[in-house]
Amino acid sequence: MIRLCSRALVLAACLLMAGASTAENRFSRPGYYIAVSGAYGIADIDASPLGDFQNLYTPPFSTSGSGGLNLRAGKRLNSWVAFEVQYEWMDRFSINQAGGGEAASYRPNVLTMNGKFVLPTPRIQPYLLAGIGLVNYDFQSVPLQNLLGLGGNFNGFAVRAGGGLDAYITDHIVVFFEGTYLLNTDQPTIPGTASTNRTKVVNQLNYASMAVGLAYRF
Repeated sequence: MIRLCSRALVLAACLLMAGASTAENRFSRPGYYIAVSGAYGIADIDASPLGDFQNLYTPPFSTSGSGGLNLRAGKRLNSWVAFEVQYEWMDRFSINQAGGGEAASYRPNVLTMNGKFVLPTPRIQPYLLAGIGLVNYDFQSVPLQNLLGLGGNFNGFAVRAGGGLDAYITDHIVVFFEGTYLLNTDQPTIPGTASTNRTKVVNQLNYASMAVGLAYRF
């Protein structure tokens, strides 16, 4: 009887391990995916250099958030690692001056190549994300544009880092929640007193992106 019970326990354990392995294979399988999400950007912009133009702006400055959208396509390489290309568009961050009124606006388009490091638990899978790429953005400041020609389209390098959570509704449909920080390494400048000198008008144009979306796993 003891031997029979021991064999039954071993069989039950094997069945549980097989079930867990099956679940892991279902939700952590290699393969391609596409995703779309809505996003909200929380500005981390240091526009204090605008205060040097005392006849044009009144510090201190504040910033408003922006709605946006991001799209991505990628491949789960194995249970732990995925690679993806992500495009993110943010509508408009406003830089406001004291007393009201907009001093400038920032509208970024970002393309990054991301690595994802996933904890392959069944159904609910947290992950970390890091990526590098390019940012193309419009920066507009009407007074400076009229006087000094500042305003238009600029390009720079971008770095993205953060994390999120994948929740599997089915084997193919995934709801995800994500928070990342986007670093824009470029700052718009205007000519200085010498042709080789440039004067920054902002110290940084960064933002945090909070996204909720749907992914389809093939």
